[in-house]
Amino acid sequence: MIALLPLGVFTAVSLLTVPDAYLFDWQFTLSRVRLPLIAQLRNLTTNMVTLLSQSGWLAVGVVGIFAIKPARLQELVWLFLLVPFVVIGRTAALYSLSFYYTIPLLPWFALGSAALVRHGTNGVMTGQNKMAADKKWGILLLAGLLVGGSSWLLAKQVNGRVETAVDPFLIDANAAQETADFLNGHIQPDDLVIASPTLAWMINGRVADFQLAALASGNETPHIPTDLPAERQLFDADYQRARFVVIDQLWHNWAQFNVPGVAQIMADAA
Repeated sequence: MIALLPLGVFTAVSLLTVPDAYLFDWQFTLSRVRLPLIAQLRNLTTNMVTLLSQSGWLAVGVVGIFAIKPARLQELVWLFLLVPFVVIGRTAALYSLSFYYTIPLLPWFALGSAALVRHGTNGVMTGQNKMAADKKWGILLLAGLLVGGSSWLLAKQVNGRVETAVDPFLIDANAAQETADFLNGHIQPDDLVIASPTLAWMINGRVADFQLAALASGNETPHIPTDLPAERQLFDADYQRARFVVIDQLWHNWAQFNVPGVAQIMADAA
């Protein structure tokens, strides 16, 4: 009950001060997670297969959970891993740009990996005799290769350039700073600028991202309700009134394919 107290206080204050906005947001949040059962099962399957096939460490962690001792701890780890995975993964992607959703789950994968190193596969295959010493050394050698190989690759990237799966969606830090400096030197506080969220926070003016701009044009966006009341917005984000529209890799590689209306904005701004 004590754990629910902050939510209760927040709900009470919101209903007393901004009831319309609070109820609207709750309705939108619930509507986003209402998918047909078959669609939820499809999302869960896609998430599971993609995560385990793209990340060897996650696969090792899942296998290692079977080696966790005592059994009660193993049951708790499965509970803390599977419940959030099902709740989140049934409606949202957990890979690529949405991999951050898995952050609360990563400690349990790590615990499973540690258990596999500690107990070996005999902790996974219940009912078997203890492994021979040479097989135990084999498990330790394999674990050492995984850890050593990962550490070597990480050290190489830290001393050079860290490569990630989201590189196509990132913008160069120096280019972003130069762009922000240019914009801040050529706009007034009331000028509208349309830019990616990764750049927008650096600009001193009325800034909106491409989803808000698409919404202002009457398009349905992935993360913002189409019927968002006008009074909830600080200013009109119509890109046709913008002083500048800044297009970067995130527009080209993600937004134009996932946010209706962005391709038209790019064409008009070209």
